[in-house]
Amino acid sequence: MEKDIVNLPEDLLDQIEKKPLKRQSTKISFACDDADGDCNHFLFDDYFRSDSTESFSVYDLFLRLQYPVKRNRESKLEKFKNYWENYSFYAIWRKKFLEDHSCTEKDMWKEFCIAALPHVIINIVLTFYIICGALIFQLVDPRIREEKFYNVVQFTFTTIATVGYGNIVPTTDLSKIFCIFYTLMGIPLMFLALTNIGQFLAEGYWIFLASLSRKQNVGASDERRLPIGVVVVLLLTHSVIGGILFHFWIDQMPVIPAIYFSFVSITTIGYGDITPTPNGSFQTFIIICYLATGMVIMSTFVAALYNYLHQLHYLGRSFSGAANVEVWFGGTRMSIAELLQIVAEQFKVSPKILCNVLHDLDDLITAATDPRTKASIEMNTNGEPSILPIISGATGDAYSMTLELQKSENSRETHASRLFRFE
Repeated sequence: MEKDIVNLPEDLLDQIEKKPLKRQSTKISFACDDADGDCNHFLFDDYFRSDSTESFSVYDLFLRLQYPVKRNRESKLEKFKNYWENYSFYAIWRKKFLEDHSCTEKDMWKEFCIAALPHVIINIVLTFYIICGALIFQLVDPRIREEKFYNVVQFTFTTIATVGYGNIVPTTDLSKIFCIFYTLMGIPLMFLALTNIGQFLAEGYWIFLASLSRKQNVGASDERRLPIGVVVVLLLTHSVIGGILFHFWIDQMPVIPAIYFSFVSITTIGYGDITPTPNGSFQTFIIICYLATGMVIMSTFVAALYNYLHQLHYLGRSFSGAANVEVWFGGTRMSIAELLQIVAEQFKVSPKILCNVLHDLDDLITAATDPRTKASIEMNTNGEPSILPIISGATGDAYSMTLELQKSENSRETHASRLFRFE
């Protein structure tokens, strides 16, 4: 084979002779570990396969590149993602909210806004009620008119909160009459708002406890009640915080009188021997928020104490005579036993089987209206879907119940009509 001869210019030959080229060796390694292999496969599947059915996710791409998945090992980011989606406070609250309101993920925030709207309105109305009351008291009472406005706002709050320090009081007949009607409407409004906040505090505690325990469901028998030990700790902690607040900042009281004043205030005793004297609107706002928080904790304490006393009242008692309890049904007063007998005759079954049906009815309705329930769907003659769960009674008799789900035009709720069939 003949080789081609290339004639180079003389000037180029002179440069090559003067500056000979240096040879350098470079090593290229194509070895890779398992993590690199996983990344390469992931990139190949997502970018170079035209028939790939996998959906592209920027989060998954970042997860694979930044934290390659190794065998039998989960990355920290994946652990955090699993915790956030299943065991975090938000995840447990979201699951509980969807179950309580029987809604889907798509309608969750709409339902949340609808559910939160009444509570927001109550707090807004309460705020305007306190401010407007302070303005009216200054108009009808010359002595109160001489006080600074933020002190009068504190007076109206402590009035409808039933604390009543006594440093500011109505002096004219007109202001006293107005105070009667003002407290007549203000006290129920105040305790309605505080009770709602107390229930939210209790529900948040149980959700937080479930999140710490890595449980997806709240295991409390009564989610709107706090354990009495937890409430006592909250009360003592709140009093200590108030002692620090009124010792180092507001009024600068001694420590023991400051703690004493805090506890007397949140229990709505209000002797009046010690009264807060804020020097501005901001300190007044802090005092009102502090007292409101303490009264919320105090309301949960009373509710928890009532729950324990209620259980103590029925301790050792055996419940009997439930069949003879009278109820109103169809405009007629009858006993529970008579009502069960009438319903059993209507369905042509024995009362014992009917009791078994009623025992499981609540679970069946909950399962039928739960959007995540995987029940068998069957089309009826009208083309509407019907959920047909089949259950077996305690006596071995099989019975089925048809639940037809219908959407009402005037309501957002799903109604279930029930048809029983016994075999």
